Amino acid sequence: MKTINKNQEGFGIVELLIIIFVIGLLGFVGWSVYQRTADSKGNSTASVQAKPEALMYGYFDGLAMKVNSYDLTSNQNKQLFEQSLSEPETRSRPLSVLNGQVSSNKQMVAYRFGDKGKIKIIKSDGSAVREVSRNDVESFTWLLNKNQLVLEKSNYVNCNGANCEAPLNGFRSDWYLFDVDSGTETKLDMGDNSFNGLEGQSANTLYFAANSPYGGISPKLFAYDIDSHKVTEVDGLPNEEGMQIGFIASSPGSKHTIISILPPGYGSDYNCTIYELDGKKLGSKIIDNANYQCENAFWVNDSEFYFDNSTGPSGKVSTSDTSKSGYYVLLSVFRYSFNSKKQEKVLVSDGSEVYRLMGSLPDGSFVVSNEASKRNPKYKLEIRNPDGSFKSSIDSNQKEMLLIGGVR
Repeated sequence: MKTINKNQEGFGIVELLIIIFVIGLLGFVGWSVYQRTADSKGNSTASVQAKPEALMYGYFDGLAMKVNSYDLTSNQNKQLFEQSLSEPETRSRPLSVLNGQVSSNKQMVAYRFGDKGKIKIIKSDGSAVREVSRNDVESFTWLLNKNQLVLEKSNYVNCNGANCEAPLNGFRSDWYLFDVDSGTETKLDMGDNSFNGLEGQSANTLYFAANSPYGGISPKLFAYDIDSHKVTEVDGLPNEEGMQIGFIASSPGSKHTIISILPPGYGSDYNCTIYELDGKKLGSKIIDNANYQCENAFWVNDSEFYFDNSTGPSGKVSTSDTSKSGYYVLLSVFRYSFNSKKQEKVLVSDGSEVYRLMGSLPDGSFVVSNEASKRNPKYKLEIRNPDGSFKSSIDSNQKEMLLIGGVR
């Protein structure tokens, strides 16, 4: 009989177990790499909401506005910078004094004090990045998922007392993309189209309005494709005389885009009306609340958003009907889900204090300004849990505070 050497006998039990373990480990590693690759393709930076580590906010302190960072882990505040102001400026709302906006990746902030000051860009820790070179910028906003700013240069002409006539759709603005990394700018090619308001954006699309200075002419909304430079009028907007566009907001991955339409006579006639914006046409109406006002919305993820949904103490907004808080609009927070296709109450004012919606966080919590004019302090900047219950206090002040946004 031929004797088989040990290395010819095949594998023993121990060797076999080792081989199985190694094969299993390699398979697990390979699957993990595949999953990460698939996720990176299916969930690009356009579909992943960056998780903030701190909240940046501004507040008045004497003859200055100070900007702080509130750490979401340690719950500690840190001052980043401050700006001296005139006494009349400190009596204004903070958003009229400071315009601050956070980039999609939460790592940079562009800000400007006043309407015509220099636009400065800083990192989330307050360190300087650069300034925008031009000083004739009317408005600015970050381009989604890019280190670029959309800049507006207005060509407005004051016709009061002059021999000129405003165009039917208003004076045209020039629009630029400012690259923060290189400091260069590129003018957007819009052909012969005239736009005087950037209302919102989704992935690779900017939504511009052509607003007329003449009463009774409804605004037109246009979708501008950044890559192809093609301009398409959004179809299906209500053509009611005096209708206005409220806001446009897209989910983190641009899966859904919503648009608020304000009724004719807004300011005396209130209705919270929100549609889905389906590409180049108006989609279905998802919110229609008579006698309510809603002025902003903040997304939690690609299927849910918070929105302010507020009415008066007696169920109708009236300046003569004031609550115990001193407010005639009971600022409250609702949530809408595209999965359930329903809206729900989250934080509703009982009249003793009101809740101004300021922003949302990826974990489902949200930020409000808790306000009451007859208490001290009048303003409390708070984080609320998804069910509306109190989570943590950011700061408080006798004057209104401004949430700039979440940073990291």
